[in-house]
Amino acid sequence: MIIILKNVLALDSICPYLKFYERMQVHGAILTELRKPKELCKGINTEVLPLRVRQGIELIKRHKWEAPERRHFEDRLKLHYYDEDLEKWQPIEKYKHEILTEINTIK
Repeated sequence: MIIILKNVLALDSICPYLKFYERMQVHGAILTELRKPKELCKGINTEVLPLRVRQGIELIKRHKWEAPERRHFEDRLKLHYYDEDLEKWQPIEKYKHEILTEINTIK
């Protein structure tokens, strides 16, 4: 579940759809899960997460979406992703995936 929550944050960095407090709740859920001893880890109760976060989780699962490799370069202002087809870094604005169209519908 931590991986899916990290993908929720990645999706939000590509196409902002979460409010600040929603992002903080996702970070909090990840940290809470990481602090638990392994034998107590039974997954994260997603029902306590905000609706938009749960909707993002469902989209990620349905599309089997994984975040592309991303990074900031020297200017630290623009996010880039690695385009495996072109084998080079591209500005995040050029990233295309059908999940981006659907994520805009839950705003």
